[in-house]
Amino acid sequence: MILLDSQGRILLFPWTLQDGRVIWLTPGGGLAPGETHAQAAIRELREETGVETVAVGPCVWRREHVFTWSGRRLRQQERFFLVRVDTAEVDTSRWEAHEREALGEGRWWSLEELRGSDAEFAPRRLAELLAPLLDGNLPSRPVETGV
Repeated sequence: MILLDSQGRILLFPWTLQDGRVIWLTPGGGLAPGETHAQAAIRELREETGVETVAVGPCVWRREHVFTWSGRRLRQQERFFLVRVDTAEVDTSRWEAHEREALGEGRWWSLEELRGSDAEFAPRRLAELLAPLLDGNLPSRPVETGV
């Protein structure tokens, strides 16, 4: 999901890959059985950030990619819902063990910081994709982000 605070900053978590590289990514996760993408976004928001009472906006981006994790080839299909919060407080106490092992402390990034950083982001074009959303230009259909 795309979690924006009142200053227009996006919350990202550093994910350390098995090869040691770090990729900054948005909160989110998989679908539970019988769950819709919107329901998963609400659940993941609560589990990964502690945010409970917020309206989940539209799905604005989609991403699909294939990668290897722990020797397994995985295909991931993501939906990014836009969520705005008034506070920048994050509670990660509900993280599962695998999240605690792979993810670091979240950070709120401004668009300028994203543009000026040498860090790796997922999706890679994060700053380019985020700019229209910050200007209030929401797509009529989810945008394919690429990897």
